[in-house]
Amino acid sequence: MNRLTASLATRLFAFSTFAPAAFARTTFDVQCMQTAVEKRESTFISAFDAYYASVRTAMISRKDAVKSAWAITDSTQRENAIRNADKNFTTSERAAKKVRRDAEKVAAKIFKNEAALCEINS
Repeated sequence: MNRLTASLATRLFAFSTFAPAAFARTTFDVQCMQTAVEKRESTFISAFDAYYASVRTAMISRKDAVKSAWAITDSTQRENAIRNADKNFTTSERAAKKVRRDAEKVAAKIFKNEAALCEINS
């Protein structure tokens, strides 16, 4: 058995031996946890829906701007218009991504706090 395999086997054995005991000390109210999970996952879904709607709008705007740019006869102005369309799309996409990440962070914090409230200390 090579060193990597031996190390992995040792870690798996240690985890399987001690992990159940560590997790058994804490019990949770199942319905409370299900509610917390529902809130977290619904927030994630809403964040992704908003993100994709924003990106779709930005893509449509870019498409229209690039189509209009090709009607410009001066090549320098046309290239600038295309570059601006791409720049505007990138800015919009990054803003949407930041909003999505922030919503995910908030959802994770809410879940962590609510999960802690679901813990039953006996």
